[in-house]
Amino acid sequence: MSEATLRLRLADEGVSLSAILSDARLSYALTLLQATTQPVSQIALAVGYQSPSHLTMRFRRRFGFPLSAIREAERRA
Repeated sequence: MSEATLRLRLADEGVSLSAILSDARLSYALTLLQATTQPVSQIALAVGYQSPSHLTMRFRRRFGFPLSAIREAERRA
């Protein structure tokens, strides 16, 4: 399937390719936060963000809580 066809089909569903990519990146960041002790700066680069602050902002917007809440919850457990 061509990129143009994919974009048209996604548009028919009301979804954009960039939204799917963003969701995949943020979901992977969540997994890395839960499963590793990598610093946020390293996770940001691993999932495709150029800065930890951009990841932090997008993460909060997507999940409704800050990145730090994941690590804080792990420390308390």
